[in-house]
Amino acid sequence: MVLALTSALSRCNMSDCIFCMIGAGDIPAELLYEDEKVLAFRDVNPQGPFHILIIPRDHYPSIKEIRDECLIGQMFNAGNRIAEENKIKDFRYIINTGEDAGQTVFHVHLHLIGGRKMTWPPGEGEKMKIKWIGHSALLLEGSRKVLIDPFLTGDPAATVSIDDVTECDVVIATHDHGDHLGDSFEICRRTGAVFVSLYEISEQAEKEGLSAEMMNVGGTIETNSVKISMVPALHSATLGGTAVGVVVEFDGISVYHAGDTGLTMDMSLIGEMYEPDIAFLPIDGRFTMTPRLAAKAVELLKVPKVVPIHFDTFPAIKSSPEEFKNLVGNKSDVIILTPGETIEL
Repeated sequence: MVLALTSALSRCNMSDCIFCMIGAGDIPAELLYEDEKVLAFRDVNPQGPFHILIIPRDHYPSIKEIRDECLIGQMFNAGNRIAEENKIKDFRYIINTGEDAGQTVFHVHLHLIGGRKMTWPPGEGEKMKIKWIGHSALLLEGSRKVLIDPFLTGDPAATVSIDDVTECDVVIATHDHGDHLGDSFEICRRTGAVFVSLYEISEQAEKEGLSAEMMNVGGTIETNSVKISMVPALHSATLGGTAVGVVVEFDGISVYHAGDTGLTMDMSLIGEMYEPDIAFLPIDGRFTMTPRLAAKAVELLKVPKVVPIHFDTFPAIKSSPEEFKNLVGNKSDVIILTPGETIEL
């Protein structure tokens, strides 16, 4: 439950400390716990599906300055209570102390991170892996497995068959054309994954007995600890009448999949509002953008990394990722993959 901040209880005199300002009620935060010595709130830059910061109300630059053992215990007790209330069975506590240890806010804070698989030592193997299966199909793997536009059966470029997909948490279809909706329903049927798409497509999935989330442009949902935002695309479709793009976020990584689209000024707003870490853009030049238009899309998005997709699957959509890369120049890091290759973020 979100609790109100109680400024009267804050005794901090560090007016330039962001956590002191949260404690004073000068900066809003989503509080999950507070008492007269400790408060806890959601991290605005989460490193997992569940990421909470627990702080003392009084200002201590680091854990080294706290001499009150009861206060330290109170912080951990607050974390245990929050984890139990939110049904977080497995989690990790972290206190960074000093710049070299990764501390960026010098008001001691205890991280509680859960909802995803973590490894030891910290950071080992905790990257998101993104495989370009072929055509427009992506597999995102981290604490969750997400498939986008899984056109596998009938795709001559596909490096994964439907029988290879034994686990999946979420399947997303940007529209109902066969080379995008593809094997979505069957994968959900076999794995129990949640299907996410436009209202009319998800409605059809529900009619077929699948677990589905209905969306439309401008909406954001969270399912299976994966945040999905639906954004505009310029392309035809049958059910729903249009194609869409999606921004998918989990494990602290944001991925923009443009779906099938032409160039649109909306891409500037997508870059501004969602700040994706990487974009996957179609460049076939017949049904979607030419390399020249896709390069302009990169300029509008201001995205640090971009991967060209949706080309060379069939003779009619031959295109040149090298031309795209040359046109983008130094505006972004263009990563040219072949179907089946994986990148890590």
